Amino acid sequence: MKALQVVIAVLLAAVLGVQVYQMSRGPAAGGEDAEKIRKLAIALEETSPRQALAEYERLGRVAALSDEEAANLYYRMGNLAMERLKDYETALTYYRRVEALYPKSSAAQKVGGKIVVCLENTGQSGEAQRALARTTGLSESDRPAEKGSDVLAEVGDARITRRAFELAMEQMAPHSSSPAPRTKEEKLNFLQGLIAKELFYRMAVRKGYDKDEKFLEYMDNVRKTYLGNRIWEEEVTSKVQVTDDEFHSFYMQNREKFRIPAHYARVGLIVCDDEAGARKARERIEAGEDFMVVASEANREAALREAKGILAPFYENQESSTFERNLRLSPLLRETKSGDLVGPVAVRDGSAVIKVFEKEESRIMPFDEARKTRADDYRNALEFDRKQRLMEHLMKTDRVKVYEERL
Repeated sequence: MKALQVVIAVLLAAVLGVQVYQMSRGPAAGGEDAEKIRKLAIALEETSPRQALAEYERLGRVAALSDEEAANLYYRMGNLAMERLKDYETALTYYRRVEALYPKSSAAQKVGGKIVVCLENTGQSGEAQRALARTTGLSESDRPAEKGSDVLAEVGDARITRRAFELAMEQMAPHSSSPAPRTKEEKLNFLQGLIAKELFYRMAVRKGYDKDEKFLEYMDNVRKTYLGNRIWEEEVTSKVQVTDDEFHSFYMQNREKFRIPAHYARVGLIVCDDEAGARKARERIEAGEDFMVVASEANREAALREAKGILAPFYENQESSTFERNLRLSPLLRETKSGDLVGPVAVRDGSAVIKVFEKEESRIMPFDEARKTRADDYRNALEFDRKQRLMEHLMKTDRVKVYEERL
């Protein structure tokens, strides 16, 4: 009987202990109030992030949370402090709490990089570098072995090797007008530039810039471009080889494609308001007056008067200046030769007299000239054709869909 009384007393004490614990956790331990606090905190994140942190703190005190839930709560609070408030010290406190109290949680696996960012932004660069090394798991033993003479500089756990130095000089050459470093002083200055680059890079990583969304999008585009260019080289460029015999055969079968249109090297133009004005200008020229003198006086267009009627050189149907395009001179000059005087001829809103001082007739380009100036065009056309066929194949195999109506 006495033993039974002892058992009952123990059970009563246990029940009383649970009730006391629940009372100490507050009314939210039942779940209803805790849920209200959580919803309020979420609602405040955008408009009042610091008040949201206070509500989350209250939630952590009153709610019955598992280790995983608590870790996620403090991780969320750290993100709120860092990203919305830029309060890196407060954020660091929450991240450290996750790391120390809940090391086996999923959130603990994500706080390493966040801690590095907070340390760097609170002026603790040395500690940030050490934290970064712990996060990445790198140590001295992880670095590839190099001969001592091949290491030109060390920046923390990073090494600038002779190969990296030489590669940087090679990459600089095509984009710089300055000669490559030759003297020891020039090489030392160049090395200092590489060291600065590494230092700035490491600081940027500690600040978390390598996780920036725009940076990741940019790097993704660079990656796609680089890898796409490798496929272009491998599947298109390297498989299109044009020999002289092949190009000569194409040339002979397509000679008209190598026709050079007539070239009007020097043409004079006088534009008048009506045919009577144009005829009077022509009569003055035929009477022996210099064309350019007449053009500088008779032209209605100020620009033509200033140029004394002389146009820039142009090819047939490829007029370059406004006057040539608007007046469509090529059809008017097709049957002319050097020395001809044409007009009056009707042009838009007026009448014109045209002097053909120098004209080169249309001709077929000789093969040697075509090989020097058009062989690359021919190769590019073959590459384009191969690219199109490859694209058609890939679009089928990769099931491409294009929604033009959404453009």
